[in-house]
Amino acid sequence: MSAAKRELKEETDLDADLWLCGTMIVDTSDAYTGICLYIFSGENFEGDLKSSNEGAAEWVEVERVWELPVVEDLPILLTKVYNMKRGDPPFSARSNYDRDGTLRVEFGK
Repeated sequence: MSAAKRELKEETDLDADLWLCGTMIVDTSDAYTGICLYIFSGENFEGDLKSSNEGAAEWVEVERVWELPVVEDLPILLTKVYNMKRGDPPFSARSNYDRDGTLRVEFGK
């Protein structure tokens, strides 16, 4: 949690009340390497949104995400997070591609 708050401040100059929504393992094409994402949501944002050397920060309406050039599983994750309420148990998920190149995102039960 402290790392997420620190990164939010460093990247955007915002402070917020964050909560853990879930984790996701992303299988990569390398059998020995993967990515683990910790997914947070926030409220009560304070500060003025600023860009950093990581890129331009801007607020985007959730409906516009599907129009933007984002990684393929982001709209799926945002839909899941958008429908959560604070206090819901965190989810676990796995993202990978089938042999035919189809994205699969599986949520734990």
